[in-house]
Amino acid sequence: MQSLHLLLNSDTCDVPGLKQLTSLHTLSVGNALNEGDLTKWLPVDAPLQLLSLNSGAIGTCGLRGLAHWSTLSRLHLGKGKSELTMRDFEELAAHPALDNLLLHRPILSEFKDAPELPGIETLHLWTLHGTEDLSNLPRVFPNARHVAIAPSVDHCVADDHYAALFPNAQIEVLHGYWNRPPAHPKS
Repeated sequence: MQSLHLLLNSDTCDVPGLKQLTSLHTLSVGNALNEGDLTKWLPVDAPLQLLSLNSGAIGTCGLRGLAHWSTLSRLHLGKGKSELTMRDFEELAAHPALDNLLLHRPILSEFKDAPELPGIETLHLWTLHGTEDLSNLPRVFPNARHVAIAPSVDHCVADDHYAALFPNAQIEVLHGYWNRPPAHPKS
Protein backbone atom coordinates (compact mmCIF):
# COMPACT_ATOMS: atom_id res chain seq x y z
CA MET A 1 0.00 0.00 0.00
CA GLN A 2 1.41 3.38 -1.02
CA SER A 3 -1.46 5.72 -0.13
CA LEU A 4 -3.73 5.95 2.92
CA HIS A 5 -6.41 8.47 3.88
CA LEU A 6 -7.30 8.09 7.54
CA LEU A 7 -10.33 9.63 9.23
CA LEU A 8 -11.62 7.86 12.31
CA ASN A 9 -14.57 8.47 14.59
CA SER A 10 -12.38 9.13 17.60
CA ASP A 11 -10.49 12.01 19.14
CA THR A 12 -7.04 10.56 18.50
CA CYS A 13 -5.16 8.77 15.76
CA ASP A 14 -4.20 5.71 17.75
CA VAL A 15 -4.39 3.14 14.96
CA PRO A 16 -2.88 -0.27 15.64
CA GLY A 17 -0.69 -1.27 12.71
CA LEU A 18 -0.32 2.22 11.21
CA LYS A 19 3.35 2.40 12.16
CA GLN A 20 3.97 -0.89 10.28
CA LEU A 21 2.80 0.54 6.93
CA THR A 22 6.34 1.20 5.79
CA SER A 23 5.62 1.44 2.06
CA LEU A 24 3.40 4.54 2.31
CA HIS A 25 4.30 7.46 0.07
CA THR A 26 1.11 9.43 0.79
CA LEU A 27 -0.63 9.71 4.15
CA SER A 28 -3.64 11.85 4.99
CA VAL A 29 -4.69 12.12 8.65
CA GLY A 30 -7.83 13.73 9.99
CA ASN A 31 -7.62 12.83 13.66
CA ALA A 32 -5.73 14.58 16.44
CA LEU A 33 -2.11 13.60 16.93
CA ASN A 34 -1.60 14.31 20.63
CA GLU A 35 1.37 13.78 22.93
CA GLY A 36 4.97 13.25 21.94
CA ASP A 37 5.78 14.02 18.33
CA LEU A 38 4.73 12.78 14.88
CA THR A 39 7.08 9.79 15.08
CA LYS A 40 4.91 8.38 17.88
CA TRP A 41 1.90 8.17 15.58
CA LEU A 42 3.09 7.85 11.99
CA PRO A 43 5.13 5.10 10.25
CA VAL A 44 8.74 6.18 10.81
CA ASP A 45 10.18 3.87 8.14
CA ALA A 46 7.78 4.95 5.38
CA PRO A 47 9.28 7.02 2.52
CA LEU A 48 6.53 9.65 2.82
CA GLN A 49 6.47 12.20 0.01
CA LEU A 50 3.10 13.77 0.85
CA LEU A 51 1.67 14.22 4.33
CA SER A 52 -1.72 15.81 4.80
CA LEU A 53 -2.65 16.88 8.32
CA ASN A 54 -6.27 17.83 7.83
CA SER A 55 -8.44 19.96 10.08
CA GLY A 56 -8.10 18.74 13.63
CA ALA A 57 -5.05 16.54 13.03
CA ILE A 58 -2.52 18.98 14.43
CA GLY A 59 -2.89 18.14 18.08
CA THR A 60 -0.59 18.91 20.96
CA CYS A 61 2.40 17.33 19.20
CA GLY A 62 2.20 19.99 16.47
CA LEU A 63 4.73 19.40 13.69
CA ARG A 64 7.49 18.14 15.96
CA GLY A 65 9.27 15.18 14.41
CA LEU A 66 8.45 16.21 10.85
CA ALA A 67 12.13 16.31 9.89
CA HIS A 68 12.29 12.54 10.41
CA TRP A 69 10.75 12.04 6.94
CA SER A 70 13.59 13.41 4.82
CA THR A 71 11.75 12.31 1.64
CA LEU A 72 8.75 14.53 2.42
CA SER A 73 8.41 17.19 -0.26
CA ARG A 74 4.70 18.09 0.08
CA LEU A 75 2.80 19.03 3.23
CA HIS A 76 -0.89 19.97 3.52
CA LEU A 77 -2.01 21.72 6.70
CA GLY A 78 -5.52 22.28 7.98
CA LYS A 79 -6.44 24.10 11.18
CA GLY A 80 -5.38 22.04 14.17
CA LYS A 81 -6.76 21.66 17.65
CA SER A 82 -3.59 23.38 18.88
CA GLU A 83 -1.86 26.38 17.34
CA LEU A 84 1.52 26.05 15.70
CA THR A 85 4.45 27.11 17.86
CA MET A 86 7.85 28.54 17.01
CA ARG A 87 9.23 25.02 17.39
CA ASP A 88 6.78 23.80 14.72
CA PHE A 89 7.92 26.55 12.36
CA GLU A 90 11.55 25.61 13.04
CA GLU A 91 10.69 22.04 11.94
CA LEU A 92 9.26 23.42 8.70
CA ALA A 93 12.20 25.73 8.06
CA ALA A 94 14.81 23.04 8.69
CA HIS A 95 13.18 20.35 6.55
CA PRO A 96 15.62 19.39 3.75
CA ALA A 97 13.19 18.38 0.98
CA LEU A 98 9.97 20.23 1.79
CA ASP A 99 9.26 22.63 -1.07
CA ASN A 100 5.48 22.38 -1.56
CA LEU A 101 3.04 23.59 1.11
CA LEU A 102 -0.76 23.71 1.05
CA LEU A 103 -2.49 25.86 3.66
CA HIS A 104 -6.23 25.90 4.31
CA ARG A 105 -7.76 29.31 5.11
CA PRO A 106 -8.33 28.67 8.85
CA ILE A 107 -4.61 28.07 9.51
CA LEU A 108 -3.36 31.15 7.62
CA SER A 109 -3.60 33.39 10.70
CA GLU A 110 -1.00 31.21 12.43
CA PHE A 111 1.55 32.23 9.80
CA LYS A 112 1.27 35.94 10.69
CA ASP A 113 4.42 35.92 12.83
CA ALA A 114 6.05 32.84 11.31
CA PRO A 115 9.75 32.96 10.50
CA GLU A 116 10.92 32.93 6.91
CA LEU A 117 10.44 29.55 5.21
CA PRO A 118 12.79 29.87 2.21
CA GLY A 119 12.54 26.23 1.12
CA ILE A 120 8.91 26.57 0.00
CA GLU A 121 8.77 27.13 -3.76
CA THR A 122 5.18 26.04 -4.39
CA LEU A 123 2.46 27.45 -2.16
CA HIS A 124 -1.22 26.47 -2.31
CA LEU A 125 -3.77 28.62 -0.48
CA TRP A 126 -7.03 26.74 -0.16
CA THR A 127 -10.66 27.74 0.49
CA LEU A 128 -10.02 31.48 0.39
CA HIS A 129 -12.79 34.05 0.59
CA GLY A 130 -10.74 36.84 -0.99
CA THR A 131 -10.85 38.98 2.16
CA GLU A 132 -7.96 37.39 4.07
CA ASP A 133 -4.96 39.50 5.05
CA LEU A 134 -2.12 37.75 3.24
CA SER A 135 0.33 40.66 3.37
CA ASN A 136 2.77 38.72 5.56
CA LEU A 137 3.02 35.69 3.24
CA PRO A 138 5.62 37.14 0.82
CA ARG A 139 7.93 37.64 3.82
CA VAL A 140 7.30 34.11 5.12
CA PHE A 141 7.65 32.51 1.66
CA PRO A 142 10.26 34.64 -0.16
CA ASN A 143 11.13 31.92 -2.69
CA ALA A 144 7.59 31.01 -3.72
CA ARG A 145 7.71 30.62 -7.51
CA HIS A 146 4.27 29.10 -7.99
CA VAL A 147 1.24 30.17 -5.95
CA ALA A 148 -2.06 28.36 -6.48
CA ILE A 149 -5.19 29.96 -5.05
CA ALA A 150 -8.37 27.92 -4.57
CA PRO A 151 -11.34 30.04 -3.53
CA SER A 152 -14.23 28.60 -1.54
CA VAL A 153 -17.15 27.41 -3.64
CA ASP A 154 -19.19 30.60 -3.42
CA HIS A 155 -16.33 33.12 -3.47
CA CYS A 156 -14.43 34.83 -6.27
CA VAL A 157 -10.92 36.16 -6.03
CA ALA A 158 -9.02 38.55 -8.29
CA ASP A 159 -5.83 37.25 -9.88
CA ASP A 160 -4.16 40.67 -9.84
CA HIS A 161 -4.39 40.93 -6.04
CA TYR A 162 -2.20 37.84 -5.64
CA ALA A 163 0.13 38.83 -8.47
CA ALA A 164 0.91 42.03 -6.56
CA LEU A 165 1.69 40.03 -3.41
CA PHE A 166 3.96 37.57 -5.23
CA PRO A 167 5.42 39.49 -8.20
CA ASN A 168 8.08 36.84 -8.92
CA ALA A 169 5.68 33.90 -8.84
CA GLN A 170 3.40 32.28 -11.35
CA ILE A 171 -0.11 32.78 -9.97
CA GLU A 172 -2.80 30.22 -10.70
CA VAL A 173 -6.36 30.74 -9.51
CA LEU A 174 -8.24 27.46 -9.37
CA HIS A 175 -11.90 28.32 -9.80
CA GLY A 176 -14.08 26.35 -7.44
CA TYR A 177 -13.13 24.31 -4.42
CA TRP A 178 -12.56 21.15 -6.45
CA ASN A 179 -10.21 22.95 -8.87
CA ARG A 180 -12.57 23.07 -11.79
CA PRO A 181 -11.51 25.38 -14.63
CA PRO A 182 -13.65 28.49 -15.08
CA ALA A 183 -16.84 27.96 -17.07
CA HIS A 184 -15.85 30.72 -19.49
CA PRO A 185 -12.07 30.98 -19.87
CA LYS A 186 -10.65 34.47 -20.29
CA SER A 187 -10.01 35.36 -23.91
